[in-house]
Amino acid sequence: MDPETLSIRPPTTDLASVRVFPLIPALRRDITCTCTLQHTIADLATDSALSWELISTSQLTAADINFSIVRPLVNKYARLRNMAVVYATLVVRSYFLSASESDLAFSGVMIARANLAEIMAMKLLSRFAHDYIQLVAVLTTTWNPLVGASRSVVEGVKLALHAHDDDVDSAQSAIEMAISTSAKNFLASPVTQQVVNDIYSGRVVFSVTAHRSILADNYKPRAIEIYNPHNAPFINHYRLRVPKYRTYLDFFNFTLLLLIFVLCLANHDRTKLNFWEVAFIIMGSAFALEEYTASTEHGWIKPDLDTVY
Repeated sequence: MDPETLSIRPPTTDLASVRVFPLIPALRRDITCTCTLQHTIADLATDSALSWELISTSQLTAADINFSIVRPLVNKYARLRNMAVVYATLVVRSYFLSASESDLAFSGVMIARANLAEIMAMKLLSRFAHDYIQLVAVLTTTWNPLVGASRSVVEGVKLALHAHDDDVDSAQSAIEMAISTSAKNFLASPVTQQVVNDIYSGRVVFSVTAHRSILADNYKPRAIEIYNPHNAPFINHYRLRVPKYRTYLDFFNFTLLLLIFVLCLANHDRTKLNFWEVAFIIMGSAFALEEYTASTEHGWIKPDLDTVY
């Protein structure tokens, strides 16, 4: 068997059968209403804006809020054992942040709901921490928010966004959604930081599906695995994807480009192209192409979640 296709073990859930869309309206409804706990924290969903930094008995991180609001909601969705629940919670956070920008009269309330969604995402993520492979899968698997939606809902989203099938089929991971929504407390949590550090150092290896890449390397999908240098081949081109090594390569490439540029200025010839000028043209074109492909891969336009959800 090809050693590049081996993994420690696959995720415990069949990712193709995970339903994502039903989680989003349910989470938004529970975070907004909290009807069953209206006597203890009715102001959270109606009039008052609770902040994260100011910790008191009436704030989001207080013990009474945790036991009366956060823990019941976390237990409710943790029982589903749906690996997309963390991603869905962060999507709901993105919705509330967008609503806070469009409805300034209730901006504080929307931000409070977004903060509650971030707290729920942190606590739901900790429920998967007992299985490290599953934890990595929860954070790095790309989810499509419309998976599990009816055909009429998908057509309505396409009509509202004036989009095509390729546009609505784009997916994001929980880490990417946390970055786009500035969920700093979620990203700074020890559980998330452990996965981020392992991905950066190359200890955790996974294959990212590219939808906008000019040359997508998706012909050989790989399962999430823990890198073992003793079983790895001597020359492994997949290690070029490791962020730590790519940072070194980017620094080396930029330094080489700068050095060739200085040599090009020092040895310029008005009558003909010399070796350094040709080298700078090639290196400069490659550098511009790399930046263009990176921009194309990550997309140019941020979607408007208000029209989707």
